[in-house]
Amino acid sequence: MLGGITFRQLEIFMTVAELGSFGAAASRLDISPAAVSKHIAAAERKLRTNLFDRNNGKSVRLSPYGRVLGEQAPALMAKASVRIFSDSTSIIPGYNWN
Repeated sequence: MLGGITFRQLEIFMTVAELGSFGAAASRLDISPAAVSKHIAAAERKLRTNLFDRNNGKSVRLSPYGRVLGEQAPALMAKASVRIFSDSTSIIPGYNWN
């Protein structure tokens, strides 16, 4: 978890932020727009703030907090990926990762 949100939620957040649309993010991620909305809402509840300013459902812009998270998100994703890989090496006995 990254500050209370999951890796998947952060991935979805970054995609929505890049594309400016829940629908476009859903298409790229091959999930439903409702699933995108659910993940973003869950992240916003965990963080206790809005990540996006919504514009009549047609487009979204990053909120002030969303901009801060957007700046930090790539580093958080990279750090989480390293952590996931490191953790996975310890759960497969005898596998040589080199």
